[in-house]
Amino acid sequence: MEKKLQELSDFELFAGLSREELEMVAQYCLPVEFRKGQVLFYEGEVADCLYVIVEGDVEVWSDFREKERDLLAINSDKCIVGEMALIDQLPRSATLIAGTDVRTYSINRESYEAILINCPSIAVILMKSLSKIVRNSNQSYVATLREQNRKIENTYKELIATQEKLHREEKLATVGQFSSMILHDIRNPVSVIKSYSELALKKQGDTMDEGLKKYFKQIISETRKLNFLAADLLDFSKGEISLNLSIIEVNNFIKDILKKHVAPLAAKDIKVHLNGKYERAILVDADRFERVIINLLSNARRAVSRGGIIEIKTWEEKQNFHLTFTDNGYGMTQETLEHLFEPFFSQSGKGGTGLGMVIIKNIIEVHEGSIEVESELNKGTKVHISLPQEH
Repeated sequence: MEKKLQELSDFELFAGLSREELEMVAQYCLPVEFRKGQVLFYEGEVADCLYVIVEGDVEVWSDFREKERDLLAINSDKCIVGEMALIDQLPRSATLIAGTDVRTYSINRESYEAILINCPSIAVILMKSLSKIVRNSNQSYVATLREQNRKIENTYKELIATQEKLHREEKLATVGQFSSMILHDIRNPVSVIKSYSELALKKQGDTMDEGLKKYFKQIISETRKLNFLAADLLDFSKGEISLNLSIIEVNNFIKDILKKHVAPLAAKDIKVHLNGKYERAILVDADRFERVIINLLSNARRAVSRGGIIEIKTWEEKQNFHLTFTDNGYGMTQETLEHLFEPFFSQSGKGGTGLGMVIIKNIIEVHEGSIEVESELNKGTKVHISLPQEH
């Protein structure tokens, strides 16, 4: 008897009872044991008792006899189960199964009613216990509802992202098919125009009128831009880049490119500073690396106002070649940065295909390098490129 009294006094429901009241409750408690997997009671059954779980775990299941059943909770020792059905006299709302070997005390309906009659304080304690159960159920319901809403929101976001991805892929596929059909045909006449212009300058350069000479140089410059654009679109449409590696002296390489872009830079009074600290040659695809430099230079030129500054820096760190383009232009918002490497995205209202940064990223990555962009609105942009080099 003392063991039973001690075990019952450990329960929150009985903790406030006097010894006399506890002894009265104890006389109605019958010891019952269940092996792991045994059913304490089934959902829908008429409630004939409650169980005071002294040791072990019990699982609470909904729709246990159905294919799609749900585990609602696992109750551990020092808890009471099955009391709700005794109070409302409705069928059991769940199935209880022993999750482990379980030791309990059973109190049948008649004994339960006798306890309430002979020990009114139990009724008050029971009301508090039921209130706690309802509160916990509400909290559990709200938490479950919030989790379901979170999952729905995430699913909706994933659905929108998938739709946008499919739309982009359809758009890119169309561009790829269109580009592959016409770009080779475009490059042929452009190459002819460029070749004849260069030939005219070479043969008639000394005797040619300066104004006419300027026009021929402009034609050569513009056809060169068209060739670069066609090459970018072809690389993009194919979805892969095959490298033709060669060794270049990078600082002189960049200087030569800058010489070809003196006019558009001078038109906006833009100053370009080259801080070339990388003293080795690098192994790259020269044509594609030139496109990287030209695209970065073009982006920076469009971003800065008249009298702006572009700083180009090269250096070596951990046997890697590093290159940065820094400008003091209008910069980018965080939203623009997030979309920077998406095809056909451009924040500039001054033209452009929206492929420049995509092409740069693809070229750098096929060289097994990396590219990072930092930018702040109205403060400027910094592009950092790193390429591995074996020495």
